[in-house]
Amino acid sequence: MKQAVMEERQAISRELHDSISQSLFLLGVKINKLRDREDNEEKQWLQIDNTIMGIQKNVRESIKQLRKPEPVIQKWDAALQELMEHVKETLPTVRIENVWNLDDEIWNMEEKVQAYFIIREALTNIIKHANRVEHVGLYGINTDSGWEFQVVDDGSPCEIDTPKAPHYGMDMMRDRANQMGWEFSYERVQDKTIVSVRNEGGNI
Repeated sequence: MKQAVMEERQAISRELHDSISQSLFLLGVKINKLRDREDNEEKQWLQIDNTIMGIQKNVRESIKQLRKPEPVIQKWDAALQELMEHVKETLPTVRIENVWNLDDEIWNMEEKVQAYFIIREALTNIIKHANRVEHVGLYGINTDSGWEFQVVDDGSPCEIDTPKAPHYGMDMMRDRANQMGWEFSYERVQDKTIVSVRNEGGNI
């Protein structure tokens, strides 16, 4: 358990470094474009201001995660509820939906810890990077031959959500899922962002 937490904090530190580096690179690109153009200056400066605010928000949220005590995942429902409450506290106008129909006994402790960190990272990404979010949903469902859980939001992905500049934390979530032999996916469907983890042929 402690090893998993240490790895998580190291990953957050790397994420924080990469986030700042990539955001500053984006900021430099915007400034260079602004130097080359005489029109739309006000719009360009507004975009730069938004980028700076995004960096500040990202740093604050990452530091908050680093300061959190080690999670004690004994009561799974309570752990999930705490994660969703954090989203609500940070984004008070967002409608929260938590529909979890999976029995956490399908996982051993290591699997439970990895699932917890994946869900937490997905929710943290929504707080950090999504724009105009109105709804956030967490779903755990049984499938015909296994199980699946999803984190869904209806926010507009920010400018850095492109194949050339992937969502921060995406590699970390994918690596955690792969480590457990689970399938990970991230997609935009009908103006919604869906992070999914599934295991076909696993315990149900």
